[in-house]
Amino acid sequence: MTNLNPWVEAITLPNYGVHGGAEQLIFSLNFNDNVFVGQVTPQLPVEIGYRMRHAEYLGGSGTNVLDFALNITPGDLDLDGISIGIVDSITGLRDFDFSSSITDIKGNSASDKIPALNTNNILIDAKGPEIVSYGNLMLQRSDIGLQAVLEVNFAQDVHVTGEPLVPVQLGASPGYLKYKTGSGSKTLIFAATVPGPMEINDLGFRKMTGQVIYLPEGVNIKDQLGNSVELLGSNYNETLIEDGNRVVVMGAHYEYLETIKREALDQNMVMEKEWYLSGARVDDKKPAEPNNIKDYLRNYKIPQFTPAANDVDLYRIAFRSSIPEQDRFVTAYGIAGIPKTSAESLPLVSWEHQTSFSKKYAASQSFSFKPEDLDYLSTLSTRLKIAHYAGQGYAVISADQFGLGNSTENYAYQVKKSNQQASFDLYSKTLDLIKSLGKSSSDLFLAGWSGGGVTVAGFLEELESKRIKVQGAAVAAGPWDQEMLMKSAIFTPRDGADGNTPDAEWLNYLLVYTAFSLSGYNEKAYIAEDVLGRYYEVARKLYTREYKELRKSNDKDREEERQGIFIDGQYLPNQVGKILPEKYTSDPVAFSKSAYAQLLRDASSGNIPLSSDVMMVYGGQDELMSPDLATTIFERQSIGFGKENISLNIVDSANHRAAFLSMMADSLDWFNGKLVYPDQPEDPAVGQPMFASGWDQWFFCFLALGVARGWDSNILKVLQMVIILKASMAS
Repeated sequence: MTNLNPWVEAITLPNYGVHGGAEQLIFSLNFNDNVFVGQVTPQLPVEIGYRMRHAEYLGGSGTNVLDFALNITPGDLDLDGISIGIVDSITGLRDFDFSSSITDIKGNSASDKIPALNTNNILIDAKGPEIVSYGNLMLQRSDIGLQAVLEVNFAQDVHVTGEPLVPVQLGASPGYLKYKTGSGSKTLIFAATVPGPMEINDLGFRKMTGQVIYLPEGVNIKDQLGNSVELLGSNYNETLIEDGNRVVVMGAHYEYLETIKREALDQNMVMEKEWYLSGARVDDKKPAEPNNIKDYLRNYKIPQFTPAANDVDLYRIAFRSSIPEQDRFVTAYGIAGIPKTSAESLPLVSWEHQTSFSKKYAASQSFSFKPEDLDYLSTLSTRLKIAHYAGQGYAVISADQFGLGNSTENYAYQVKKSNQQASFDLYSKTLDLIKSLGKSSSDLFLAGWSGGGVTVAGFLEELESKRIKVQGAAVAAGPWDQEMLMKSAIFTPRDGADGNTPDAEWLNYLLVYTAFSLSGYNEKAYIAEDVLGRYYEVARKLYTREYKELRKSNDKDREEERQGIFIDGQYLPNQVGKILPEKYTSDPVAFSKSAYAQLLRDASSGNIPLSSDVMMVYGGQDELMSPDLATTIFERQSIGFGKENISLNIVDSANHRAAFLSMMADSLDWFNGKLVYPDQPEDPAVGQPMFASGWDQWFFCFLALGVARGWDSNILKVLQMVIILKASMAS
């Protein structure tokens, strides 16, 4: 472009403040000259919470001002300010991307350069009202008789259309509390006249429904910005309809899915062989013969899994959770497999989900696909976990990380506090479900693979801080130290030239996911743009799944673009070091000082002493975690903190998936050995202080000091006084 091309001198922006889903935002582009719109109608790109929206052209052709209007998409959220334009893949700077759709009278195309502007205070919140709490069901006497009453509290004033309902149990009969009052305020009151005499113990929420609000047809709850309350989903991208009503969760909702028979559970365990081999073949199109298995993986022996001993009932659980990083409430999902056994008390495994390369591969959706569906094999791992553990009598739960499945959030990949919150809330709601089924929960175990292995460590930290006993935590190939993993990929990448495994082709996904998720959830969106540079736009599409086509590069592509992926025709290298700007890849110290590296450190786990028993399994040929990285993580606990109840098994010839299979096989016996049965008294030392009293602790420390000092005369005199004093206290 030259100075002959018309350019935008200024943009008249929407008002500062928070805008909701019922609003239309107007942008006026002021050019230095009269401009004309051609046959291709221009759009103004506006990025909202990493999602690209387009303001539509309204008019102004033939003048120096063009107007554009943006209708806010329901569910959009941007709390640190919208961005105008698209990041150019060559310059790394935002521009209009008009594509010659705007010209002057001479036919000169308008410049794509965006003038200086500040959009930090143009905020978007089209999420809908948040339920922050609900009260206990109460019985109150009124002029019309005894009434059951419930208060539901929102984060903002809400407006009610029609008559929402709350399903409850009135003695032996199901019933509904109807909306009575509160529209225009933060608190809605639901009530119903109780038939006949009733005690408070006869009143409750329906056990196998949960704490929800029903919205019949035409009924709605909106906030002051016109945003509708969030509805629960069922199968992927489907709205849950229950008794003809749409459903809003207050506490939890339990959706019974099906009973999986033992034979079907075993079939999932048989499929794991094909699932593993699909990542071990040299040529994916040829059978898994020995000569078609990668050399460094040929000695791995696939474990044999124990056939299921019982059927399993499946439940999809929706629950109200929160994003600690942003102090707001959200709707979250998870899955629970409850074994059909005669046991009154069930041990429980909380499985932390691994990296998901598709929004629909959430744990809560793992049983939504049929064997003939393309997505069936990609959701096998969750089905395998439930078959393996729940088929042996364990209750198994797995929370969706925010942004997966039917969640309306962005993907909370490795967002530590949010993942801790989601896992803990699902655990709490599952205890309620188990109680509703007439059972109790005994021993708690944690397990996770890959990115889920990081979540295991973070969840373990959270549980131990709450003094909740964890019998054992099993980790497969978990990169607890996120910065160390990324620095290894940048500065010491493995190319396979030594005959061992090269780095995973999908490490670029981990860079992209962490850059956007950690920046966005911590309301520092600028960090993603800084660390991804000219690859920002193609990476943004990958993170938000806003693309039409994704393919691997091949020999037909340009030579410099044969090691990566193409998203809508834009190239993204596989190698992390080729994506980041040179200022970060040329100097490890500069990378460590970056804002992105700080986010990685904050997201890491295992940097504080862990007291629970931990089993770590990594692959000797793991394409994500090298044995050196695995050993460093292990030694941080075993040597750095003196932790003795931690083990590390580096399985020879095992890749990333094989580490998962080996941990699954090993952990079941390990878990079984730690069970505390109802008729077996728990070891009194478990979860208790090493010493019976503070005196005992002091006394033994004093003995250690005496040994260290060789029991000199002064120490012996003090010891004699201590023994006399302790004896007098005991008497």
